[in-house]
Amino acid sequence: MDGVTDDPALDLTSYLMQVEHLVDRMHGYVVHLEEINDAVFEPRRSLYLDVLGFCPSDVVRLVRRHNGWVNAEADRLGRLLASVRSLSDEAHIELAHSFNRALNAVCLWSPDLLAESSGLPHEEVKAMLTLMSTEFGSQPDFKVPAMTTSCGGGRSSALTGPSWFRRHGRQPLYPRLVAGLPQ
Repeated sequence: MDGVTDDPALDLTSYLMQVEHLVDRMHGYVVHLEEINDAVFEPRRSLYLDVLGFCPSDVVRLVRRHNGWVNAEADRLGRLLASVRSLSDEAHIELAHSFNRALNAVCLWSPDLLAESSGLPHEEVKAMLTLMSTEFGSQPDFKVPAMTTSCGGGRSSALTGPSWFRRHGRQPLYPRLVAGLPQ
């Protein structure tokens, strides 16, 4: 193999530097993916809004903005936690509620919260969550939200009430789009 020497420490160092180089480059990937999505989906945005209720170019944007909001909230609340001794009882309660909301926001998504954190229209966010979800309890073998379902491993689960549990992965929108195209 190329680059392999007789020195294991040198090989390991070389490998780690290559991995670090790739990791450093990954931070811009979402922004680049948004640019690609915009180029692909935005020219037909009205079609997607009519058929799906949202534009697929907004999916990555929503996740990036929401994750940014969660990180900003964690930073803001972390600084407040450092001064917890100087806070009143009411401020303690408010801080606890805010902290709980930020922690839940990582996996428990609601259209209200996502519209707030992403700046996207509420109805489009709700359509996005609905299309990319399966009803919790609709599959008898599905015991906990993190399990792989018959729909795939990355779907969200609609929970009781207006919340969704987000899991990682993706599902194709193609069949739904084809069905909505004018014949």
